[in-house]
Order: sequence, then C-alpha cells, then structure tokens
Amino acid sequence: MVGRHTAADLFLGDGPSLALRHLLYVIEPLPLRAALRGEVRFRVIDLETRNPPRDEEGRAVASLTAEGPVFLTCAGVALLAFVTGDPTDWPESAADAWHIQPERIFVDERLASGSAPRPLPFARPAPSRHSTTIVRQAGPRHIVDLCSGEAPVGHLLLDTPYGRHDLQVGADALGRGVLLGRYDRCHNHAASAALESRVSRVHLLLIEVAGDLIAIDLGSSNGTFLLDPDRGSLIPLRIGRLDAGQILALGSPRTLVSWHPAD
Repeated sequence: MVGRHTAADLFLGDGPSLALRHLLYVIEPLPLRAALRGEVRFRVIDLETRNPPRDEEGRAVASLTAEGPVFLTCAGVALLAFVTGDPTDWPESAADAWHIQPERIFVDERLASGSAPRPLPFARPAPSRHSTTIVRQAGPRHIVDLCSGEAPVGHLLLDTPYGRHDLQVGADALGRGVLLGRYDRCHNHAASAALESRVSRVHLLLIEVAGDLIAIDLGSSNGTFLLDPDRGSLIPLRIGRLDAGQILALGSPRTLVSWHPAD
C-alpha cells in the first residue's frame, strides 16, 4: 500500500495531494512453472481517490495489470515498479539498466456500454521479452452498483451495533475490488452511518484474486481480525483469504463482516 498513512508499506508523508491510503500493488499467484521462470504478474489499484495515478501516456489509472515494469506518477511522486528477476541480470550502470527495460505497450480493456463495465475480447500484442503488455482496467471507482444488473455471486453481511446490512455483490464488482469503511468513497456508504468510530474511513478491501476472495486491511487504525469461533478469539489479519462463512471484525468485535457465496 502507498499513501500518507504511517501504516502504509510505502509511507510518503510529504505528499499533500496523496490520500492516506492511495493505491495498492497486488502480486498475483502464478503457476509453479511460470514462477520458476521468474515471471511475475501484478495489479495496481487506485483506492477510489480523487487523484488517481497516471501512466506514461498521461492517462489516469483506476487499475492495471502488468507482467513487467510499470512507471506511474501520482501527486508529484514517481512510482517505478521493476521485476527484479535474477540479480545478476542487472548491469552495474544505471544508464545500461534503463536501456534494457522492455518497451511498455498499453492496451485498454474494452468496456461494454451502460453502467456495468465488462471486459470484452481484445487483441494483445504478441508476447516478447522486449516488450511488456500493460492492460488498463476499470477499478473500484467504476462501481456504481455492487451488482450492476447481474445476478449476485454472493453477499456480504455487515453486523454493527446499529443493525445488520446485507450487501449483494456481483462478479464484476468483486473482481474490481470492494472497499469497506466509514468514508463516502467506500462501497458500503449507504450503511456507513451505522459504523462505529473504531472502523477506519477506508478500512478493508475485498477483491477476487486468482479465484479466491482476498481481504486486505488498508492500514486501519484499530486493525482487522479473523474471528475464531471455537476459541472465541480474534486473530490479527493484514491480508488473507476469506472463505465462506468466516467472520472478520473491523476495529472491534462490535462490527463484523462475513462473506456468503450465492451457492
């Protein structure tokens, strides 16, 4: 996580235009054979900020997927992401290292018309070790409705001291990322008034990664915990898979979240 919050992995406290929790870099798991070859695939996700990062073509980035270097600017900060691979592959000269970086080829994920963006087939450039294909995608900011007219793949139960809220979630929203917290940029904003103050303004991201639902605590002030029903204990969670029926506590046991697949 990158931002001005002291809990950010990359803490940039002197960037006044940065949000406290601005964006994420998420490494996606690959098949073992690809991983042994040193391949990497990762996503960059803007966390619904008013000042999203921009790519080398100057376009705002809500989300992108890449398998090689990505260079972004964000609120006056240059963010340079490299795939290191074998350290012996890197020349000692910085100028030579820049020279060997593959060309970045940007491709837009085509979106259907209407309020529900959906990926459609597009022509990718032929893979080459001399180029990296970077796919620009819609991110959490493009979610208007958590179902967007499609059948829900599951629902989030949000239990608070002031009542229970049932959020139906579609596959599209789950793939882009669902933000939970007290801030109006979070997708539970209709129920945000029911959240107690121990829940951070932007507390948790739930996102589908390689077929699993992943919960990522966004440097919340009071933490996210996995409830162990057998022992009645709370296990601190920064990032982990959220299985059906598992319960997370946001800040305290008074605010609980659980995921329930449609089937």
